Amino acid sequence: MKTGICYYFAFLFFCCVSCRKNRIAETPITSELIDSPTVDVNCNFPESQSQFGYSFYEVGNQYYNPISSGNGIYTKFFNSNTNMEGIALINDSNKVQIISNRKAASKISCSTTGLLWTDYLTRETKLYSFFNNSDAVFENSPNREISNLCFNRNGTKFMYMCKMRDDITKTLLIIRDISFNELDSFRVNDFVPEAWYNLVWINDDVIAMSFYNPVEETIGIHYLNIKTKKLLTPYVTPFTAQKFAITSVLWSSINQSLYFCDGFAISKIPYPGSARTISFNSCDTLTLLSLSSSAGTKAFAEIVTRKKKSEIRIEEKHSIYTIDFVSKKISPYLD
Repeated sequence: MKTGICYYFAFLFFCCVSCRKNRIAETPITSELIDSPTVDVNCNFPESQSQFGYSFYEVGNQYYNPISSGNGIYTKFFNSNTNMEGIALINDSNKVQIISNRKAASKISCSTTGLLWTDYLTRETKLYSFFNNSDAVFENSPNREISNLCFNRNGTKFMYMCKMRDDITKTLLIIRDISFNELDSFRVNDFVPEAWYNLVWINDDVIAMSFYNPVEETIGIHYLNIKTKKLLTPYVTPFTAQKFAITSVLWSSINQSLYFCDGFAISKIPYPGSARTISFNSCDTLTLLSLSSSAGTKAFAEIVTRKKKSEIRIEEKHSIYTIDFVSKKISPYLD
């Protein structure tokens, strides 16, 4: 893993696979923290007695990467029974409306006026307008792979990672306004040879992201001041087979804190400090996978619940939950 930065997809694949074998939560979530009687949350699966080990199957409707907007929640979805997938809008009455039947690559992001997404098949990166229900393409080069799209809080600009397929040492962090004018760009290797992902705005001058450093074999959180180009690292930890990749990062303006998921837990870092505290823990039957769209003291989250059906089969469901960081309650929003 120390021979360059062509590690990125192998790293993410390794993280997703290695964590499924024998996940051990530091402190399992107790059932009183979950407003759902159907989920056993104080359980880690015993090692499979089959020589083939466990296989994981998504069953029913799956909702990934929920993002709150003024008119509801936008989410990537997949139905395992019909194989239908795309992007959906969930209104306040939990009615699901299909916005696109095209699969979105990477994470989506939205403001009050539009939705940023990349088409999985065409690799076109687009801004979908809520006003005229149409897409405007702003990235479609076959040599550029786009990921980690993220609007700022008032929707006037956005950022994303752009990896050059022919030379990933030229990976860029790009900032544009909503007319697609490039406002700034940063070459990752000018700072340090590593991967940046899960971008989030703290304010218009400072952004945060998670990282993986293959040379030092570490994962963690950076703050980048885009005016001074100063990079700070409030959290770093060695990456081992027992560690899970940081899957999402969320800024809470109410708490003036950064929250992040690593599959085992949701952790909190006060800005601009570096003291990490754990807010919630995961176990095999319930994994906190993705945080997004804080509103007051609450945030939306993609949570994976799992049930063991046999020594070779575990069924899982990606659902939307709300998390209250004050009461420490996790409640189902759409199952």
